[in-house]
Amino acid sequence: MGWDPQDTDPSPSTGASSSPSSGPGPSSDGTTTGSSTDGATDPDSSGGSTGEPPDDPGDPFDPVPEPEPLDDATIAGLGATLGGILDGGALGGATVGALVVDLETEQVLFERSADTVLVPASNTKMFTTAAMLDILGPDTRIETEVFAGAEPDGAGVVSGDLYLMGHHDVSWSTDFYGGAREPLDRIADLLYDDGVRTVTGDVIARGEFMYGGASLGTYDAAAYRATAATRFREALQTAGITVQGTTGSSPDFEPPAGTSALLSWRSPPLSSMAVPINVRSHNEFADIWLRHLGWAVEGESTYAAGGSAVVDWMPSLPTDNAGAAWNDGSGLSLSLIHI
Repeated sequence: MGWDPQDTDPSPSTGASSSPSSGPGPSSDGTTTGSSTDGATDPDSSGGSTGEPPDDPGDPFDPVPEPEPLDDATIAGLGATLGGILDGGALGGATVGALVVDLETEQVLFERSADTVLVPASNTKMFTTAAMLDILGPDTRIETEVFAGAEPDGAGVVSGDLYLMGHHDVSWSTDFYGGAREPLDRIADLLYDDGVRTVTGDVIARGEFMYGGASLGTYDAAAYRATAATRFREALQTAGITVQGTTGSSPDFEPPAGTSALLSWRSPPLSSMAVPINVRSHNEFADIWLRHLGWAVEGESTYAAGGSAVVDWMPSLPTDNAGAAWNDGSGLSLSLIHI
């Protein structure tokens, strides 16, 4: 089971109502009515053919003409406009590197300090999301699983601890649901539907989670694990499942030996979850995504592993990225440099 309210967009509506046909047909008195363009059937009318052949439209399969490079005056005007933007307003006084190239003609339209070494800041997020989408696929969904030592017995009792296994799902927020706890409430409801009524042990969150997420914050894996465990226990209680123990957490991504999965919950596709990262420049979402990339590619949920995966992927880009170093997914780290 997984994210379903906005899984697919509804079929587009035309937004207009249709009206009855005005074509030929019997009128109320039995006579036949015609359209307002009756005269078009008369070859001598102004609506008919003139008898002259139409102009030759040319070969529709002729190749599109090659784009012409911009002239010097146009480039100078563009440079003045962009230079004014970089020199004034919020960017006034900032150190900026820029390079604008027409991809069709490969003509350089504008450049300023294009080879200067700079910290990319939030531009980092574009590389983080692009690497995720390209390496893992835009339709990929992240799974959250629930494990236990045994299936519920005839009375609905799960003996021992209940494990919530997280793998960096960023969608537990109001960006995707009515509230951050909604996915946990749905998971709890599914467990209740499967017959779970009591958990005799603790609720333990393992792996890594995002709950709510602070766009301007710094990701704290331990804090979010603890929050996920607490909120999941609350969701279970709300669903009618008694939890006799408390909560706990572990950074281990593997379920304990001897346990088995009770259910799996899937996130929205990566293509949807990338939107708040790039549109709102969401720092915590971007950071945990880099860690997910490290876990998926390198087998280790760390910035170093995720950064290594991005650097290994960057040669596929049509730019010179030699010497790139990646220390987080958001660009907050001042040690994130390109040398």
